[in-house]
Amino acid sequence: MDKNTEKINKYLTNLNLPEYKSNQHRDKLRNQVLNTKQGSKVMPKRNIFLKVAAIIGLIISIGAIATAVTVKIYTYRYEGQDRDGAYHFTTEKTFEDENGQTSATISSVMITRSPNDVMDVEQELKELEEIDLLRQDDNRELAGVVEKYVNGNFERTMSFAYTLSDGRIKNMGEEDPDMINMAMSRNTEQDQQEIDALRETGKRKLFKVIDTWTEDNFSRTFTYQYTLSDGFKKYITEPDPEMPVLESFLNEMQIGELWDLRRLKDGQYLGYDNKEVQGKTFEFETYIFTLADGTEVNHSIGTPTGKDKIQLTNRDWEEFRELEEGQQLEPEVKEIRGKMFLFERTLFVLSDGTEIIFCDGNPIDDK
Repeated sequence: MDKNTEKINKYLTNLNLPEYKSNQHRDKLRNQVLNTKQGSKVMPKRNIFLKVAAIIGLIISIGAIATAVTVKIYTYRYEGQDRDGAYHFTTEKTFEDENGQTSATISSVMITRSPNDVMDVEQELKELEEIDLLRQDDNRELAGVVEKYVNGNFERTMSFAYTLSDGRIKNMGEEDPDMINMAMSRNTEQDQQEIDALRETGKRKLFKVIDTWTEDNFSRTFTYQYTLSDGFKKYITEPDPEMPVLESFLNEMQIGELWDLRRLKDGQYLGYDNKEVQGKTFEFETYIFTLADGTEVNHSIGTPTGKDKIQLTNRDWEEFRELEEGQQLEPEVKEIRGKMFLFERTLFVLSDGTEIIFCDGNPIDDK
């Protein structure tokens, strides 16, 4: 296995990323993150690599928790294994601000293991809950950073080392908390007015389409990227104004169940096909799911191909891991959360023309 493939395959441990649920979007949008665990061994800091692959959506409307002062931790729940053998866990937390207003988040973790490495689920649940408490107090060490550009669209994830009560160290891949806080602080009336103006003039980028249909009904949802005047990007999910809304034929409980099934890939897999949407080619990945009440639902998520893409699909990740080499770029040194990191940078190009710059950052002091 060459150096680049090894980096990509190791590219994350135990990712735990919060997802905001507002009353309007509850159970409709899920921000799931891929996360790879290399057995139960403690990996050297320089060998921890991060990958965030947003499978379903981006964090939407998270500003409501910007002033959160109280966090209530709930125990984790084991959801099961998906068709690829990955273990899924979720937990819900409530946030209360200084005005007594509350909001909720869902945190999801997906952990993969080697085929012969069976997980002790009960032990994993205890460790996830202990790590939540350590995270609240920021009682952790930043061990590694990966930055990724997909056609110029920036993502940063971090590997934090948590020392558990029994002395073991566990590395967790997480989204940059400073970037999350920045997104929270940007939920302002001024930003909303600018987004409304961009919507009116059509100055936005469609980067995800979600089609949901039953035998008698069809619904389509769009997710747009809005670039504000100062360069900040916001992601908004909106129903297709020409289509019925999803809630018109599926209730809230059914929608939640649908996304749970999607996360676990617990349905009939139909693969990929291309469709034209708003004049561009989108590649859709489709499943058929059967809900508990017997309702059969087709669910298809589409992303643009080539240079219009801002987020990698599952198939893109598979191709990315198989690439044998890329173009080495000049390394960079950056200070992140008070610590200096040296980033090795490599440019990869997928078969559809998607450009990925993969930047692996290791603490300089560890070299």
